[in-house]
Amino acid sequence: MEYIEGKNLNDMVKKNGPLFEDKAIEYIKGVGEALEHIHSKNMTHFDVKPSNIVIRKSDDKPVLIDFGLSKQYNKEGEATSTLLQGVSKGYSPIELYNVDENLSFSPQTDVYSLAATLYYLLEGSSPISAIDLFNCPLEFVYVKNIKLREIILRGMKINKDERFFSVNTFLLSLIETDDDKTIIEKSNILENEQFKAIFQLAQRDDANAQYTLGMWYHEGNNKILKNIPLSIIWLNKAAENNNVNAILQLAKMYLWGKEVTRNLIEASKWLLKAHERGYSNMLDYIEEIGDMYYLGLTVKKDINKAVMFWEMAGNKGNSRALKKSKSSVFRFLQLR
Repeated sequence: MEYIEGKNLNDMVKKNGPLFEDKAIEYIKGVGEALEHIHSKNMTHFDVKPSNIVIRKSDDKPVLIDFGLSKQYNKEGEATSTLLQGVSKGYSPIELYNVDENLSFSPQTDVYSLAATLYYLLEGSSPISAIDLFNCPLEFVYVKNIKLREIILRGMKINKDERFFSVNTFLLSLIETDDDKTIIEKSNILENEQFKAIFQLAQRDDANAQYTLGMWYHEGNNKILKNIPLSIIWLNKAAENNNVNAILQLAKMYLWGKEVTRNLIEASKWLLKAHERGYSNMLDYIEEIGDMYYLGLTVKKDINKAVMFWEMAGNKGNSRALKKSKSSVFRFLQLR
């Protein structure tokens, strides 16, 4: 288990008071990205709160801790564990007060807690409990920005279906303008039936939906915030489910180091998979990887790796690559 040197947000605010708006949102975005990652794995945290967020001393980045109440779900959204649920007053949504109400996977549970945490960072005090929200409105003292108030209130709606559909939609609502730091809400772009349908289908292992979601995260267009790690997760899911477009996208990304660290071993894995799906010219790319290692082009010269890639392509039917790998003196230029 890694030791994280730093202070949790609960202690930090207690000692220094409410945070400035931009710093609070910066921390929330960092936590939100972690939540998006675990949600993509069909997990929920269930205990997001200031005391479970440590600000790492070395780089001032938030780290989400304490997964003791987290729960794993299968692709149908059904819980695969029966952990005892806890309630953190002010940060737990109403559905966590009744175990039977939270049997299916729902990112909105963590959305509530993340919005409540943002309230604490800006107000310096915990919000009232979800039960009290039935009778009393949430009050603001220090948050003067009306749009920011609306974002927090929406994230903490009693009815989870009225909250942001995902953490990403919540984060999109916190995008700031460069000039006056006012909050602009873009979440309505995502709050539509098309996105919900794609997201739900992807969770159910639909390869086409997984590829679409992966490319949305990859491109970072007006549909979704750009997030390459999440893009890789969804593209991998789609590729493992034999989506050819996802297979080719991953091969290209790893082959040329586009948006990811270049990894020719990983590239060859997806090139071979594309070959199996009928793309015969993929073996030529694997052969070329061997060529690059033999000549030291864009990579460090390595004869052993050159032979490995030539054999990889040759064993699948590329006779030219096989001939290169078997040449005792590696007469590469004569074999081209």
